[in-house]
Amino acid sequence: MQYIMFTYPNCTQCEALKTYMNANSYKVQEYNLIQKDSKMKIREFLDVLKKD
Repeated sequence: MQYIMFTYPNCTQCEALKTYMNANSYKVQEYNLIQKDSKMKIREFLDVLKKD
């Protein structure tokens, strides 16, 4: 299974999660939410994401 991870630069929680995923050999496709194409990609998942 491949996971999709949306991240922001300088996010300590994002870095910790990336480190964990790599250490445990998870396949991750990372999208940086500063980039326009990543913002377009996250729109595909808006109906399944829960917001606070």
